[in-house]
This record gives sequence, structure tokens and C-alpha cells, in this order.
Amino acid sequence: MSITGGLLFLLLGVWIFITPESIATLVPIVIGVVLLVHSLRDFQLASEAKSNGSEKWGLLFLLALLNCVFGVVCICDSFGVVSLAIRMLGIALVYDGISAMIIVYHAAQAIRHAAEKIEPIDVDAYEVDGK
Repeated sequence: MSITGGLLFLLLGVWIFITPESIATLVPIVIGVVLLVHSLRDFQLASEAKSNGSEKWGLLFLLALLNCVFGVVCICDSFGVVSLAIRMLGIALVYDGISAMIIVYHAAQAIRHAAEKIEPIDVDAYEVDGK
């Protein structure tokens, strides 16, 4: 690596360290650009499908449009996208906690119920010669 490359990485590292929120909002922007570029290809494919007689070209066009809208939202409201993603993670953790408690409770109830049904086995013991 050259001194210039090292200096660029140093500056980038300092920038990320000082303003980590800038990276958090940069990720949705990059994803938004990728979605927009991909949606352009999707529009082309929907157009090709229409010209080749596909009856589903309208659905393909709507899917491409939705992809485009997602890209624009990611670019224009990157902080909102990050905020929504963090809320979704919170919802997932709340769900996981509640479902874990329900599962453990019902599994313990089933084990307790099964244990109550177990009856001792009455057997006679006798010694066996080891010869």
C-alpha cells in the first residue's frame, strides 16, 4: 500500500470513528443506488416481456416500479430507513423473548404432565451367578 492509500484509510478511519452515524446513513444510500440500477434492468426486462407477448408484463412493470420506489426511499430518507431497521430488530427481539417464554412454559407443562403419568414398575430382583 502506498502512503497515499494509507493516508486515505487513516482519514476514513478517523471520519468513521468521529461520526459513526454517517456510515449508518451511507449504507441505505448505497443500497438505494443498487436498487435503482437494478430496477432499470427490471424495466428493460418488463419491456422485453411485453414485446415478446407476455401477458404478465404489467405485473413485471409494477415489480420494477416498486423496486425503484424502494431505491428512492433508501436514498432520500436514509436515516428513516436505518431507524426503521433498528425498530424491526427491536420487534424481532421482543417477539423472540415472548415466544421463548411461551415455548418454555408449555414444554415444561408437557414434561410435568408426562412425568405424572409415569408409574413405577414392580419387579422382583434376583442374583445371577457370574460363572
